[in-house]
Amino acid sequence: MKNLSKKIDVYGLTTDEIQQLRQIAKERYGKASVSLLAKKLLQAQIRQTEIENTHEEQLFERLTLRLPPKQQVYLTQKAKEQHSTLNEVARDIIAEYITKKPVLGNDAVQALFQYNYQLLRIGRNINQIARKFNEMSPHSFTTKQLNEFVEYLDYHTDIVYKVLEKQEKPLKFSESWRLMYAATKQTN
Repeated sequence: MKNLSKKIDVYGLTTDEIQQLRQIAKERYGKASVSLLAKKLLQAQIRQTEIENTHEEQLFERLTLRLPPKQQVYLTQKAKEQHSTLNEVARDIIAEYITKKPVLGNDAVQALFQYNYQLLRIGRNINQIARKFNEMSPHSFTTKQLNEFVEYLDYHTDIVYKVLEKQEKPLKFSESWRLMYAATKQTN
C-alpha cells in the first residue's frame, strides 16, 4: 500500500483540550504530538474494525420472541414432530424466509441420507449384475442399460449428498450412517 500523507484538520477543539491531548501523547508515545496520538488512535480503530469484521460471522446475537399462544403451540408441535427445540424450529423458519431456500428438519435429513444409502446399495448390486452380463456377452444391450442406470444412481446419490452437506446446521443422524455411505461410495 502506498504511503500517501494527507493533511487532516480537526476543528472544534479548545486550547485546553489540545493541551490535554498533548499530555496524553507525551505519556503514551514520549512525544507531545496531537497528530501522533490521533494517528495511533485512528490506526487502532482500523485494526479493531478489521478484527470485528473477521469475527462478525462467528458472533450470534440472542433474540427473545414473545409469541401469541397459537404461534407458540404451532412451534411447539413442529419441534416435537422434528425432534428439535423451539429455537431450532424458529431459526429454520427465519433462515428459510431470508435465504428463500428450504431448511430440512432432522427427520428429513435422516430420511434423505437413508434413501441415498439404499440407492448406493442398489447401484452396487446392479453393477455386479452388469459385470456378470459383461462376462457372458460384452455387447449386450441389457448391459448398456444397466450401466446407464448405475451412472444415473451415482449421479442422483451425489446430488442428494450435496444437499445434505449444504444444510447450515449440525446433522443429528448417527456417525455410522455417514461411515456406511463413505464405504459404499468406495466400493462402487
